[in-house]
Order: sequence, then C-alpha cells, then structure tokens
Amino acid sequence: MAKKINVSLRLRGDLPSLEFINNELGVEATTYYKKGELTGRKKNRVQSQDIWILNLTSNLDYESSIEEEEHSLLNAVTYLDEISPRLSSSKLGKVDSDIYISCIQEEDQGGFCLPFQLIQVIASMNLPIRVSTLFI
Repeated sequence: MAKKINVSLRLRGDLPSLEFINNELGVEATTYYKKGELTGRKKNRVQSQDIWILNLTSNLDYESSIEEEEHSLLNAVTYLDEISPRLSSSKLGKVDSDIYISCIQEEDQGGFCLPFQLIQVIASMNLPIRVSTLFI
C-alpha cells in the first residue's frame, strides 16, 4: 500500500512576526502564511489566519519503507522533546497550537501507525491532534 505521511507542529492565530517566533522556539518554520495571503496549489484560497508550520518528519514518499516511516516518526519525538520547553515558556501570547498529521494513500482504504512515544510527547504538551487522510 503506497502512502505519504507528514507530521507537523502548527501555530495559528494572530501571530507575532516570523523572526520572533523562530527566535522564541529556536527553530525556523518550514512554512509560514500571513492572514490574507493567497494559498493553495492554485493560489485561490485566502488564508484566514496567520499560520506557522514546522514539519517534524522527513519527506516520506510513496516509496518509503515501513522502517523509514517508523524512523521518521520517532525523530518527531526527539524534535518535540526539544521544542516543548521553549513553546511552553515562550512569549508568543495566545496562539492555537496543534499537531497536524496528513496521510495521502493510493489505496481506497488503509491507515498508519503512530509510535506510542510520539503520542506520549504530544499528550505531555497538551496539544490536540488533527488528522487529514486523502485517498487517491
């Protein structure tokens, strides 16, 4: 079963500048959108709020092995462990943060497995998990 999975940390809302967030968290965003910016593949969707995104997994593609997928998901645990103290003590103000999991599959059914360590670190950060699955 061919699939592509990505896990990211997202901060949403009325955010401070990109540079301020990057400095506070000690890491650079993978993607950053400002409210009102045109987004999407066709640049036809208006971004309703600021969003700062940090990809926590490497770019796993349809050819990635199960071992590569597991290794990348476990690396996300290490990443979150490092960021967690900075996120909880940051001066970002009121922002909505979550873990976003995207899975695209070439089959009409299936799923993915998250290592318990990843679930534990997400729970310790009191972050909601949002999941998007697309079957193509």
